[in-house]
Amino acid sequence: MAASRALQLAGRQVPLAIRRDPRSRRIIIRACPQSRSVRLTLPARAPLRAGLMLIEANRAWLEDEVRRRFVAAIPFSPGMRVPFAGRPMLLEARPGARVRLEGDRLLAGTDGGGFNRRVAAALRRAARALLTDDVEALARPLGLPVAEVRVGDPVRRWGSCSRSGRIAFSWRLALAPDEVRRAVVAHEVAHLIHFDHSPAFRAAAERIHGAPLEGATEWLRCNGPWLHAFGVEEG
Repeated sequence: MAASRALQLAGRQVPLAIRRDPRSRRIIIRACPQSRSVRLTLPARAPLRAGLMLIEANRAWLEDEVRRRFVAAIPFSPGMRVPFAGRPMLLEARPGARVRLEGDRLLAGTDGGGFNRRVAAALRRAARALLTDDVEALARPLGLPVAEVRVGDPVRRWGSCSRSGRIAFSWRLALAPDEVRRAVVAHEVAHLIHFDHSPAFRAAAERIHGAPLEGATEWLRCNGPWLHAFGVEEG
C-alpha cells in the first residue's frame, strides 16, 4: 500500500509516493517523469526514517532529476498536432464520436471529458501496431522468431527483449522520429541473436539497422523527458 507526502525539490513541490514491497531487499528511490513524483520503495521491515534519510543523502541528484526530466506536462487537447510515426497528427474533438484514426487525424469524443485519456489510449494502441510492423519487417527476413510484441509506459527503458522472444517497448517511441524508433527496434531484434551487449551484439544491431545507433541513443537522452510529458495532466 502506498502513502503520499511531498518534497521540496528544485524550487517546486514534488509528491513523494511511499510503498512497501516485501520482495524488496533494499531501499529504492526513483524519480518518475510521468507522474512528476518521487517513488520511495521500502522493504517490509525497513523504517520509513531510513528511506527519508536516503532521500536527503541523494537530494542533489533528485533535484537534478527534477530539473532535467520533469518538463512541463503536455496533455492532449483538441486542435493540437502531435508527432506520430514521423509525421504530425491532428487531434480533433467531435461530440459523441468514437475514437478513430483517419489518415493524419485522430478523432475523439468529448462527452464527459476525458479527451486526453481517450487520445492517449488510442495512440498507445496505434503504437503497438506500428512497433509490431517494425519488428516483423526486421526479424522476418532474418528468420528470427518473435513470440510477442508489447507496449507499456516504463520510466527508464525504451525497449526490452526476453529469452522467450517477447519484445516490449515504450509506446512513446511512436512519438519519436522514425530513425530513432527504428534504431531501438533494431537493438531489441538483435537481442534475438545475442542476448547480451557484447561487441558481436552491437555489430548485429548496427547491421540490422543499417546505421550506427549512437545518434538515436543521444536523441532519446536529450528528448526523452519531452516524450514522457505527452498525455500528462498536472495534478
